[in-house]
Amino acid sequence: MDQLLRVFIMVVDENSFTKAANKLHMTQPAVSQAVKNLENHFNTTLIDRVNKTFYLNKAGKIVYEIGKEIHVKLDKMKQLVGDLHDEVSGEVIIGASYTIGEYMMPQLLAELHDRYPNLHVHIMIGNTKEIGDKLLNHEIDLAFIEGTYEHPNLVAKTFMQDNMFVCSAANDELTSIENLSEQVWLSREVGSGTRHMQEKFLQTHQITPQQSVTLGSTQLIKEAIQTGLGISLMSQTVVAKELALGTIQRCNFEYERVTRDFSLIKYISSFEPKINEIIETIVNEIWSNKTTK
Repeated sequence: MDQLLRVFIMVVDENSFTKAANKLHMTQPAVSQAVKNLENHFNTTLIDRVNKTFYLNKAGKIVYEIGKEIHVKLDKMKQLVGDLHDEVSGEVIIGASYTIGEYMMPQLLAELHDRYPNLHVHIMIGNTKEIGDKLLNHEIDLAFIEGTYEHPNLVAKTFMQDNMFVCSAANDELTSIENLSEQVWLSREVGSGTRHMQEKFLQTHQITPQQSVTLGSTQLIKEAIQTGLGISLMSQTVVAKELALGTIQRCNFEYERVTRDFSLIKYISSFEPKINEIIETIVNEIWSNKTTK
C-alpha cells in the first residue's frame, strides 16, 4: 500500500506515467500496474483517461491529497525514530530566499559537509513568498528567509540582522534624498523580501520614482547598477565585494538606517528531526547576534 501510494503520487506530481517511471527507476508498465493495483484496493477508478491525457477524478483527488499527508508523516516518523540510534545521514532539503541562498548558504553547506559527510543537503532557492509556500506544502524541511512570512503553523527565529543601503554606480554623485524620485529604481519581483524593504523605504521617505525596472535576480540588479542604469536599496551582505572593489557605492547622504531580519522558519512541532536542531545550532554559531556593517 505504501509503495502503491508513492507511485501514484509521483505520477500525479509529474503529470506523466513516463516521467514518474524514470524518477522511480521503474518501467512504465510497472508504474501503470501499481496505479491499477491501488485502484483495485479502493475498488474505484482514481484517474480518468482521455486519449493520452489523464485527469484526477474526485476519488483520485482524495487519495492524492491525503496520501501526501500520510507520506509526509511517515517520512518524519522514520527520521525521528532513526535519530534515536543512527548517526546523522540521509538527506535534508533547505529552502532559502535569494539573498541568503546565494550569499550565505555556501558557508552553511561547507560546515555541514565537514561535520556530517554522510548527510546529503539540497538547497532550493526562491523569493521569500515562494520559499514560505514550499515549507507549508512540505516540499522542504526548513527555510531561511529575509523579511517575514507569517503562518500559524510556522515559527520564525531571527539569527541575524542585515543592513541595507541605497546603492549607485561608482561615478554617480547623489548627495540628497530629495532627488531620488528622478532616478531609475531597480527592484526585484513581487514576493521578494528585498523588494518589500525597498517599497517600504520609498513610502517612508515619500519617494515616487518616475521610472522603475524589475529584474529577476540580485546579480542582475548589481550589474545594472554598475552600468549606471539605476539605483536600488541593496543588502550589505550582497554588495560587500563590490563596495570593497569600488564598482558600487553607497549614496552619499544621510537617511534613517534600514535593517531587516534574516530568519529561520520551520514547522511548530513537539518532535523535531535531529538535523533541524543541528542546522539551527550551526547557524547560531556562524551568524547569531551579528549585524552587517
